[in-house]
Amino acid sequence: MILRNAYFDERIKQMRRSMKARGLDGYFTSSEQNIFYLTGYKDDNSMLLITRKNILLGVSGMNLSLAKKFLAGRSAVKIELLNSFYKFVSTSDLKKLGYGAGLVLEKYRYLKKIKGLHLVYNPGLIEELRSIKDDYEISQIRISCDISKRAAKFAFSLLKNGITEKQLTDEIELFFRRNGALKSAFDLIAASGKNSAYPHHQVSERKIGANEIVVLDIGCMYRGYCSDLTRTFLLGKIKKYYKTIYNIVSEARSVALRTIKPGVAARDLDAVARGVIKAAGYEKYFLHSLGHGVGTEVHEYPYLSPKSSASLKQGMVLAVEPGIYLPDKFGMRIEDTVIVTEKGCEVLTDDFNF
Repeated sequence: MILRNAYFDERIKQMRRSMKARGLDGYFTSSEQNIFYLTGYKDDNSMLLITRKNILLGVSGMNLSLAKKFLAGRSAVKIELLNSFYKFVSTSDLKKLGYGAGLVLEKYRYLKKIKGLHLVYNPGLIEELRSIKDDYEISQIRISCDISKRAAKFAFSLLKNGITEKQLTDEIELFFRRNGALKSAFDLIAASGKNSAYPHHQVSERKIGANEIVVLDIGCMYRGYCSDLTRTFLLGKIKKYYKTIYNIVSEARSVALRTIKPGVAARDLDAVARGVIKAAGYEKYFLHSLGHGVGTEVHEYPYLSPKSSASLKQGMVLAVEPGIYLPDKFGMRIEDTVIVTEKGCEVLTDDFNF
């Protein structure tokens, strides 16, 4: 699917409606992901100002020509050097300027000095817009998930006695790039044996044994969009106890997926999955929230946690990842990326069995 200017035009319209609803004359962001979402341009040293009539992108001198070339077909976006960008803000007729989380202190202090300008902290304004994916975004996430599914199957074929955790993740990263992904979406996790008891284990040179557990948490980035999936492999002759724990996690996953639909509170979704694990007597070993949004970042709004105030909406893409982690023994997690549909959800990482 081709990314057309119409997608960005619609996102800007939605942005301006949100600004108007909050009484803002403009909104400032220096978030690389937010700027990418609203313009398609990606640069970790740029700034974006959206007013009710203008869109101004500030870039460094080194990237000026690149930004102009990249955005040549988008006349609505005015591009300036960073110094000129600040001058524009200071001479504009802005009264209330919104900004979100992540604004560095240096930029905040500069904006704070502008006479007549009232800065209004509006965290999550763009992030909430980003949480509802359009058809282009969903098409890219589908491809990203497909690459990750195939990578998981490929990894399973490599799970043999003697391969190390690091060798396994190195092979997966190569697979990603050979199959169209830009890179891994995060530091990949291959946790074997007792290492699986750590949810965010850092890969080591440990050799994977013939009869043990391997938790594989992987995801790639394709054209700016992420995927996220986890599989727990039970290799060789596995104790019945391991299978019991696996079935509890699998049931928590299934219950969560059946619960997903527009209008469900994120904290309630966490609660139903957590309830399965609690009923089995392992609640204290579920060490994290049920999941999170997935998009241009692998962890983004909404967060599926007990304290979340978010509600699910059609078009959201979520990672659902129940797990149980027994200290100094082992851990298990199953994670899928799903789209919230009109009446339920669609699992994008649907090759559950290997």
